[in-house]
Amino acid sequence: MSTPPSIVLPESVTFSGKTALVTGANSGLGYAASLHLLERGVSTLVLATRSNAKGEETKARLLAEPSLTSRHVQAKIMAYELDLASEESVKSFATRVAADVPALDTVILNAAVNMLNWMPTPSGSDMVFQVNYASTALLSFLLLPLLRDSARESKFPSHLTFVSSRMYAYSPLISSPILGDASIFEKINIPKQSNMKRYHDSKLLLNMWVCELAKRIEPSEIVINCLCPGLVQTNIDSSLPFWLKPILAAWRYWSGRTADLASWGMIYAAGPAGSETHGRMLSDNELVTYTPFLGAPEGEEMSRKLWEETLEYSERLQPGSVHASRLKK
Repeated sequence: MSTPPSIVLPESVTFSGKTALVTGANSGLGYAASLHLLERGVSTLVLATRSNAKGEETKARLLAEPSLTSRHVQAKIMAYELDLASEESVKSFATRVAADVPALDTVILNAAVNMLNWMPTPSGSDMVFQVNYASTALLSFLLLPLLRDSARESKFPSHLTFVSSRMYAYSPLISSPILGDASIFEKINIPKQSNMKRYHDSKLLLNMWVCELAKRIEPSEIVINCLCPGLVQTNIDSSLPFWLKPILAAWRYWSGRTADLASWGMIYAAGPAGSETHGRMLSDNELVTYTPFLGAPEGEEMSRKLWEETLEYSERLQPGSVHASRLKK
């Protein structure tokens, strides 16, 4: 098995006195990141999982971890249900967090899916697009007021970190961008136009959202960044065809890193990383240059279009959310 570079952070990196939120916290990268946050002294941890049962089970597993029992960790752990396939679940989750969590310093939006076949969500959207982009962007937007208020109270910037992938650079949308009067949301959700690179598409859209959001929020309020954790030994391929899963599992085993190691990149992006990472992508705790498409006229046009459609989407689902976000024009 290959040995990736060490990205483990020194013990001096601490989250003492802070409140953090992690999506997809019950397994893989999300679980590992949650454990590291607790090891580094986070005061309150909000676990977002697809069911209450998974959340409570995850909480129990974390509290039983030897690295925590040996440190006598006293953090408050809150487990909430969040199903990113459901727009109503996203709205309900954001409402509960706003009501129950007085301050929010760190958000790691990690949850994602990978599928080859078209699968509709309850609202009729493509599952990969909905989970990896639409619901993730919506949740980040709905959490902005709490992140900004927390930064103002603490006098330190909050962190909003998205787990992306360098695979975005292989999205067919780079060579065939959605421009003009065509709707990105509508075109992405046409089943017959579904392709094997919808995961790549979703990560391209996510990176566009990171860039656009960062333009409208000062890093002195919220440091907004994304990262590629690299090839990781997780269960993200569990929804792929049976014949493909063993091939990818072998690839991940021999060439990938463990979730425990890869998740340190998430901890860096969501904590020590400063304003130099605002609107940028990280990999192995280093800045990565975006593909030229994002800075080209067509890429910038599509990014602006995506921004406008996503704000309209948020406002339709949660009236008043655009005003509440207090974004710069």
